[in-house]
Amino acid sequence: MLNINNIDDKQKMMQYYRTSDMLNLLYFFPQLSPIRDLTLVESEEDYLNNKEYFDSFAQNRVDTLKGRTPILDIENAGKNNDFYNTLIRVKEKDPLGVLVLFNIISEPTERYERWAGISVGIDLGKDVIIDAVSKGFDGREVSKSICTHERYFIPWYDLRKLSIENFKEYQTYQISNENYQVSRMERIEFLKSIGLNSKVFSKYIPEEYQPIPDFI
Repeated sequence: MLNINNIDDKQKMMQYYRTSDMLNLLYFFPQLSPIRDLTLVESEEDYLNNKEYFDSFAQNRVDTLKGRTPILDIENAGKNNDFYNTLIRVKEKDPLGVLVLFNIISEPTERYERWAGISVGIDLGKDVIIDAVSKGFDGREVSKSICTHERYFIPWYDLRKLSIENFKEYQTYQISNENYQVSRMERIEFLKSIGLNSKVFSKYIPEEYQPIPDFI
């Protein structure tokens, strides 16, 4: 087990893809991150020896060491519903893979209730590229390069003059409604595949494309 509250564990945790992103957000923008108690489960034995503690967590992700192929095809609802079986699936894909557990300080939401999923790529001194998907989607689609609904390209030295009034000037792509329909159906099939009720979640995913609102 590796835990954010253990000083000796932090550097080891930085060696993992998603975990290092979470840690960087906590270190550099603590007011933005809702994540608390970040913990990695390293093995099935580790889980069984600490089951009561691990089962107290609310959220989970999967991760592996940087330099190895990212684990992209293990899907779940992201909540405390079956940590042990998820860990077994991780180990089948990558013996060095881990289960990432954490709590959040905000009220948890279903993944279809989000206003957007956003990925921000920063090339220091050069540019910032933002890929985003819209209402009813989340970070899965952009982090796994499944689809993008909107893209923005911001030259580095334009950042100082960027505002909500001119933000759309940096948009380089917006999905067509035809392609949006394809992504919507794929999203619905994915949410069904992880056990969510389509009668509940489908109303959260607009039938026609709605650009991401300014306040997001």
